[in-house]
Amino acid sequence: LVLALLTEATGNGTRSQQQLLATLGDIESLENLRNFYSMTLTALKKKHADYTLRLETRLYTDKSVQALPSYANLLKSAYQTPVDNLDFNDGVAAAEKINSWIARVTEGRLQQLVTDESVTKSVMLLVNAIYFNGKWRRQFTETNPATFYRTATDQLKVAYMELTDHFYYHESNELKAKIIRLPYRGQKFSMFIALPDEGQNIDLFISRMQNEQLKHMQWMTERSKVRVVLPKFKFAYKTDLKAALCRLGVEDIFTKNANLTAMAANEDLQLMFSNIL
Repeated sequence: LVLALLTEATGNGTRSQQQLLATLGDIESLENLRNFYSMTLTALKKKHADYTLRLETRLYTDKSVQALPSYANLLKSAYQTPVDNLDFNDGVAAAEKINSWIARVTEGRLQQLVTDESVTKSVMLLVNAIYFNGKWRRQFTETNPATFYRTATDQLKVAYMELTDHFYYHESNELKAKIIRLPYRGQKFSMFIALPDEGQNIDLFISRMQNEQLKHMQWMTERSKVRVVLPKFKFAYKTDLKAALCRLGVEDIFTKNANLTAMAANEDLQLMFSNIL
């Protein structure tokens, strides 16, 4: 979704736009892009009794930069993304408003996404948040705390849950790992978990696991009776998408060659992206 919004910001037919479109696979035109996200977001945001899903995006701009009305209207109509104009010079107030929004969307799971310093150094911030809360289709039983090995020498006591039932499951000799699909109620979402075989290094497993390989493993799963034992866990993840996009050939938007004329028109400013987190 973020890549789609960035693509919409670029000038029509420019190299900035062509580089971004090349990352979007089979979606070869802006019209296809808009139709895809309009239908997808509408379908995903339908309320359901069995789960809560929030997928929200917002563009914050400094008062010195006004998003073009055509761009703001397009974001709202096709991508359900409103534009909010703030005073970034007052970094404390602006950061508080952005963080309050992100906390509300995520039910307090994420309290701080930006700092007053990061806001004052910016002229635009594109913020995306996803929140999901669902119940397992087959409920697990909580067990007594047991040992969990983070590495061969690093271990700790954690709570586990356990269930023996029929799941879609596959053992991959190629990746030396097992994959299982754990469905949520509502028949729409599932969690896929990949577990390296005993003795396999987790970092090595991650480095050799490509997206296409993971998709292939998912398609190879078959309904099997499996005993599943899972630890209670929480994780945080932060990544630098700039490096990943540059490897895919998206470079211009991070340089003075950026053409973002569909987003804002200001002859006194050379708009470009510093980073995508």
